[in-house]
Amino acid sequence: MNNSTPIGYSDEHRGRALALFSKSTGSSSTVRVSGSAVSAILGPYETRDGGGGLSGYLYGYWDISGIKVGLNANIDVNNTLGRRLGDCTLLNKTLQVTFEDGTTKTIVFNENYTNQPNTYIVAQMNSVLGASGRAAEYNVTGSEYYPQVLDKQLTLRNNTQVGIPRFAAVRLDSDNTTLRLMSAADSPESFVGITLERIIPGKSGRVLTEGIMKKSQLNGFTGTLTKGTQISISAQAGSFMESSSQPALVVGVQTDWAYFKGRSVTIQ
Repeated sequence: MNNSTPIGYSDEHRGRALALFSKSTGSSSTVRVSGSAVSAILGPYETRDGGGGLSGYLYGYWDISGIKVGLNANIDVNNTLGRRLGDCTLLNKTLQVTFEDGTTKTIVFNENYTNQPNTYIVAQMNSVLGASGRAAEYNVTGSEYYPQVLDKQLTLRNNTQVGIPRFAAVRLDSDNTTLRLMSAADSPESFVGITLERIIPGKSGRVLTEGIMKKSQLNGFTGTLTKGTQISISAQAGSFMESSSQPALVVGVQTDWAYFKGRSVTIQ
């Protein structure tokens, strides 16, 4: 989109993929995989390294939602972890998961999983991953995608040592090309916008400078959002809270939706 009136975006995608997360939130946080089960339950996959308080993870391309297909939505296809693994009693499948500290956890699939629900298989995986990481069903589009809004977004670099979560409030840092989390002590005029993706230290990411955000797209916000709700920065940098006693950076325009506009920034 370009030269458009601000419009909200809500993901309604029903597909799900398998994701594997590190439990480390230190300066390094990574997940890598290998083994015969990769092609069955992940397929091609994307890695997202962490750092600065953000966990690293990866997610597969294969759908595991279990959504039925056909004109009457009554046909099962190969879109659950169980059906993708199939009967592993004679020919086991393995998944090696390696984390940032070099720890490798090997998950052995040795049962007939065909009719097992995702919850059963994910629980088995998590029992092996233990304190190092976790497996989960993952909404890829809901967690990774936001439309390009070319005239209302910037790409800025995080030169701090703190990872910036998705949908966090940010301000400029050392110049017009860098950013940091906005704190409650910062002036309202310094507000640039809301991150559209998480940005680990040393990397760049998109920032929306004007838009209408869903309640779930306001980092840390847990209050009630109705028309006229005033939202400012909480005690946690980059997070939002309802407050009528502080200058509002975001204002409710209807139930569960709010409008904001950050300062104008010229990138040279």
